[in-house]
Order: sequence, then structure tokens, then C-alpha cells
Amino acid sequence: MRKGISVFLQLFQEHGKAILIAPTGYGKTLASLEILRRMVEKGVSAGLIHTVPLKSLVEKIYLEKFEGKGFKTGYQSQGRLPGGAKSPFFLRELVVTTLDSFVMNLYKAPVAEFNKVMGDVSPGHYYVPLTSILTSTVVFDEAHMYLGDVDESLSLPMIHAAINALVRLKTPVAVETATMNTNVVGEVAGKMAGESRVPLVYVSCAGNRQLEKLRSNPRVELHEVCDEEYEKANSIEWVTRIVGADEMGRVVDEALKTVDEGGVALVVRNTVEKAVETFYELERRLGGRYELLLIHGRLSTNDRERAVKRMNDVMSEGGIIVSTQVIEAGVETNASILITDAAPVENLAQRAGRLCREGSRIFEKCRENGAQVYVIKPKSGFKDRVDVYSAERVVKTLEGLKQFLEAGKAVDWRLLGTDGEKGRVSFTEILESAVPPPAATSFKEKTYEEMLKSYLESDTSFKVFKKIRDLLGEEGFFRKTVQVRLAVPLNSGYDYVDVDFEWLMRKEKELVKNNLEPCLEYYPDGRAKVLGFDYVDGKWVEKPSEMISLRRLSGEGFPGKHFLNYPGDLYKVAREDSKKVVRYFALLLRKECYEPGIGLVIKHE
Repeated sequence: MRKGISVFLQLFQEHGKAILIAPTGYGKTLASLEILRRMVEKGVSAGLIHTVPLKSLVEKIYLEKFEGKGFKTGYQSQGRLPGGAKSPFFLRELVVTTLDSFVMNLYKAPVAEFNKVMGDVSPGHYYVPLTSILTSTVVFDEAHMYLGDVDESLSLPMIHAAINALVRLKTPVAVETATMNTNVVGEVAGKMAGESRVPLVYVSCAGNRQLEKLRSNPRVELHEVCDEEYEKANSIEWVTRIVGADEMGRVVDEALKTVDEGGVALVVRNTVEKAVETFYELERRLGGRYELLLIHGRLSTNDRERAVKRMNDVMSEGGIIVSTQVIEAGVETNASILITDAAPVENLAQRAGRLCREGSRIFEKCRENGAQVYVIKPKSGFKDRVDVYSAERVVKTLEGLKQFLEAGKAVDWRLLGTDGEKGRVSFTEILESAVPPPAATSFKEKTYEEMLKSYLESDTSFKVFKKIRDLLGEEGFFRKTVQVRLAVPLNSGYDYVDVDFEWLMRKEKELVKNNLEPCLEYYPDGRAKVLGFDYVDGKWVEKPSEMISLRRLSGEGFPGKHFLNYPGDLYKVAREDSKKVVRYFALLLRKECYEPGIGLVIKHE
């Protein structure tokens, strides 16, 4: 067991709450197994709920790290895993779940009955998952991704109120991260501390600006752990370069030298469109001489499964993986070279953290030859955003990185400490100097958070939450967007891809505006086609949508915020065509808009 994990477990067992900040690849996720064992033996918890930000992480952790480890395990996320035990009410000993599902259950809108609750049909059996949560240990893994650092679409007041209420209700809570700005750490520590301080284990053998700030934080009981064995093994030479977009060809040539020797190069673009464009460019240029893999969030279920299997082949034999930021969390690669779009430092550190993982087949070669990181500068002309990120945060990250590189310093993308004598600075120095993520500091946000804390600690139903939300004008239950399932026609049936609904509608409106064929299937009267399955007749059924049509698509403001609160209406069919024996669950996609192996990429030219 890692030294830092051991200290963290002991402190968590004593206090029932703790924060762990440790490098990528340190084994934080596996600590949940030992936490559960100790908390059950102590009689504190009946189970453990391991919460992660992405559905892909749920699948990976459940199948590869938790299943078959001596506990009754389950999972909760959209879709089903082959042979997996789905547990929407968190009734297994060890459950891994998405943050969305966890928050729905905690806020008394059970995910299994969400549409009924939102539609005021029934209050739902909210006491079942809520009891499971309050009698379990809750672990927030990869917390940097939903505490304001990366996914800024999430509602910080809801997360902060949840953490605070859980601690006040004596539910054991752990927060684990590798790349969290101390401003965010301070906010989280404040929610967890209560009337005391929260133990924070920081794994590093050298100091940095982050540690200096944490030492002076009155809400933190800091425990600095020097894991000499880990740091000695992971002290590799990092070479980082900032390059222009026009230098991409030269950089790829450098990467191919590694691939020629059986290595792996990782290319991460900020958007699906850029990733697909890069994949096509490499495919044309390389002409099949190298293994080339594309993976992103708009692949269908079957294509994603095939991509994951092929990724294992590429990592074993060598090749190039082209991805979006979906690869940032929890994915272990055999890559030693990274080519990445510029992004906030948290994202860059997570992407670089995929390289040279201890235990990988190329780890010893990494120790000999080091790892290379190429950061592609954004083209001029951007304003508030660089792709999907705040332009200010991206620019500040590049400025901090450039400052250290021009001073002849090597940036370490894994270890948290800075070693001045060796001319090595940790990425955490940039993390602290770059623009911090936005904090929930406005009067409205603070008021919202205080009301939510009171709601969570009361025995009132979800109707009260809806009144709080309506009073303060929050845009939705949790996220500012909603995922919609699309059915991709195949020769023998259908495959499915989940996408952001507002993104889809925006693309559809642009297609219609440019007099191009839209990507959804529509009836002659303009209503969208909804796919269902008739369990009585055992066949697929298509019916017209009640809510989505070309006419509404042409209106100003569509799709609006309705679907955030009533996501089931995305698949609602016209009343005169509905049948009780049919379950509708997807919008039908034109097959021309989906390319097998490439995914859903909508073009308007």
C-alpha cells in the first residue's frame, strides 16, 4: 500500500472525513476498497458510494477495479453494463455512480423515478436511496472535474451544500484529487470542516506554492507525506514545448519516431470536430502504416466498446491515439509523448498524467528516455473562449508555462513538489498562479446554498426543492444541459449515441437555416421521429414526437429549459399515437449523419 494512502486511511478512520491530494497514477481509486472494509468493521457504515464525474469512469472502475473484490458491487449510470448489477437506489455494499445520479438521489429525486418526480406524478421512493447514502461512506473521486476546476456547467452551490450536509449528518465523506487549485480546496475544506478542521493528506517530498497556502488555511489539518519510493520511481525527465498549429506536421514526425520503436503517441484535441479532423489528416498522411485510433464522446455504444478494445491493442503494439478530453480521467495508456491543444493547467496535467504510468510496459523506457509534452497554441482571433474553455484561464496557463520554460525550468507533470536544485518545477506552481476557477461567492449563490443545506437536513419532499429553485431562478435541476439518446440505424437494428441536446438542436437549426438536410428523422408534417420498442409484438416502433418538430426548431429560443426539468419529454410521442405497451427512449438519427468508427460529426458546409 502506498505510504500516502496508508496515512489517509488512518486519518479517515479516525475523523470520518478527509481530503487526499496525490499525483495522477497514485492509486487513489483503489483506496475505496480498504475504506469500505475498515468502516464496515468499525460499524460506522453499511456500504460505500464511489462518485465519479463521467459515465466512462463508472464503467472502467466497476469492471476493472471493484467487481469481484469481495463485496456485493453495483453501479449506476445511463445504459447497462454487460453482466453488471445496476443499482439506482444504491442498495449494494459497494456502488460506483456518476455525480448526476448521486445528486439526484441525495436531493430526493430518485434517479430511477426522476420523470415521475419532476412531473409531480409521484414523490418517488426517495427515502430508499437517501437512507442508503446516509448509512454509507461517500467518496468523491476525481473531484477536480466537478468542483469548479473543469466542468463549469455544474452548479457549485448544489455540490457545496451536499458536502456540507453530509458531514453535518455524520456521513463519512472523502474527497480525492490530483489537480485542484487551493481556492477550490479551501472552499471544500470549509464545507467539510464544520466546527473543527478537516484532515488533508498531501503527497509530496518537496514544497511548492500550493503547500504554502494550505499550511496557512485554518480549516485544514495538513499532513505532508513524503513517499520516497513512489517519487524515486516516478522521477522521470519531462520535456515540454509550446508550438504553433503550423508546426503540427513536424511534431507528428517526432512522435512517429517513438511509434516506430513500438511506442504510443497520444493526441488530445479540445473538441470532437478537431479530433476527427486530426484523425483524417493522420489517416491520409500515414496511409495505414501505423495503428491509428480515434476515441471521443460522440461515438455510439458499440463503436465505443470497439475503440476501448482497440486501445488495448494499440497500447500493446504501438500506434497513435487521437482523443478529446474524455481520456483525461482514469484512462491508463502506454504513451510517452503527448500532443495537446492548449487548455487550463488542470486539463493539461490530467492529459500528461496519462503518460508513463507506473506498471505500464513502457515505464522503464520512460525512466530512461523521459516523456515529451507538446502544447499547441490556439490560433489568434479568439475572444471569451478557446474552444470550450475560458480564454483567460488558457492564456494565463500558457503565460505561466512559458515563463518557466524560458527560465530553463523543466515542468514535472506528475510530482507535486518543486525541486529548485534540479531545475524542476511542478505543474502545481502554474496551477496556483493561473486564474482560479470561479467560486460560488455571489449573494444569490450563497443564499441558494444555505437554503439547499437546510433542505437536505430536513424531511421535506422534492416539492420544496422545486420551490427553492423557482424562487432563485436556477436554470435546471443540476446541469445546464441535458443528454439525449439518438438511435443510429443499422442493417440489423440500432446502435445508440448520447449527445448534448442543446448542441444537437443548435446544429439542427444551422442545417435548416442553410437549407441543408437535418440530421434527425422527421415526418412529412415536421414532427421528429421517436423510436420505441413494442414488448407485446416484439418489434421496433417509430412514432411522431409531441415536443420536437421542424416548426419549433425554427422558433426563437428553442429548445428552452423545459427538458432540463422534464428530460423524459425528449421521447414523448404525440398523445393520439401513444401506446402503453411501447417504451420510447431515443430520437431517430439519419444514418448519413453517423459514420461508423468516426462518430456523430455534423457539418454545415
